[in-house]
Amino acid sequence: MLLLSAAGQRRLPAAILMLVCATFVNGCSKGHDASFLGTFRMGEKVQVGPLVYQVLQSEWRSELGSAGRTPRNRYMFVKLSITNTSSGTVSIPTLTIEGGGQTYGEVTEDMDKVDNWFGLLRNIGGSQSEQGWIVFDAPMMAYKLIVTDAGEIGHEKYAHVDIPVQLE
Repeated sequence: MLLLSAAGQRRLPAAILMLVCATFVNGCSKGHDASFLGTFRMGEKVQVGPLVYQVLQSEWRSELGSAGRTPRNRYMFVKLSITNTSSGTVSIPTLTIEGGGQTYGEVTEDMDKVDNWFGLLRNIGGSQSEQGWIVFDAPMMAYKLIVTDAGEIGHEKYAHVDIPVQLE
């Protein structure tokens, strides 16, 4: 239903015009990813679902340990504390880092040479905390550690923890 103005021009009723504008603005605005909880600094506690992560420190090394294998790039050791706030056992997912447009997964081979390694199969009991190292083979630069709630794939919640380059 178009209306004519006093000058004879066609006009849309105000309600229809507002609806069209609202639809256009919502459709063109950037979508908000409800599963992304934000970016945190190293040392801050980050709750993602039942898991509370805290990055305690990071170190760059050129080998895994005594007689360890040589990395493609450098080994970034990240010391984590993880707490399960639920009453049941939760599996801690393997983690990744992101930086320079690349993503790197945890190193899992030859980790028996790393003292206090978090392990490959990681379950944490209800109301329990664990502490250990995870390791990445990546070029030396600042990264974001991606921590998740270990939820259903495609519906998991996640956050980033900034890990700056710290030269020894």
